[in-house]
Amino acid sequence: MLATCLLALFLGQIKMTCIILILLIALPMIRQYQLNHKIDYRFVIPVIISLSSAICWMQATKNVPPSAVSTVEQYKEAKLTVLHHPGEILKSLGISLINPLDLTNDKHDTGRNIQFFTGAEYTQLPFAVMMPILFAVVLLVLYRNKNLPEFHIAEITATAAIIILFYTLTCTGLIVSWGGVALGSYASGLQSRYFIPIYALVCLLIPNLGILVIDRKKIRIFISALIGWSYSGLLLAHLFVFPWQL
Repeated sequence: MLATCLLALFLGQIKMTCIILILLIALPMIRQYQLNHKIDYRFVIPVIISLSSAICWMQATKNVPPSAVSTVEQYKEAKLTVLHHPGEILKSLGISLINPLDLTNDKHDTGRNIQFFTGAEYTQLPFAVMMPILFAVVLLVLYRNKNLPEFHIAEITATAAIIILFYTLTCTGLIVSWGGVALGSYASGLQSRYFIPIYALVCLLIPNLGILVIDRKKIRIFISALIGWSYSGLLLAHLFVFPWQL
């Protein structure tokens, strides 16, 4: 509980949209209720700490513009616009999910969205550098699949709801920070790194497929080698001076 409260304090001090992750506290509460039909109300403590931490941070930064292209007044006006046009924000959420990136009228959107697969937005690393670490991630998920907790419908629903809410807040926050000009269209500026906090939650929704690794030592060595290869390639790509750059 002490560790959870400390993490809750930190959660309130990072990206504002991440505050929704405090709802993860519902998962152990649901599991506890399923086991003995009782709820430990001490779980409310980290929620209070996280919200208090976030409120203090928002109060301290209330006069700071959220982006370089909008003022505090434009930000506040955009928030009111979003609240008064819920249908338009739903439209933006749907469009942002499937809109072709080369049709957003922003030349940087493609780079922003593929950075998870290419290592960065501007210094895009090749297949040989990034594929091994992506393969390592897949192997790690499969390697631990047998140990995944068996989620019941309430836990699956709560996890899925947090993922959806995180996506909603991320897109909405981005639209509002730009002054609301993209309301009803693609949320320009979306970056794949924004969603790193919920990748682990998505993995939790993968069912237990009964995959069993016989030689656990060998796969750990293989995964380590893949990660080592990618990080070495990333380091060399930034340190090595390529002849055509001279």
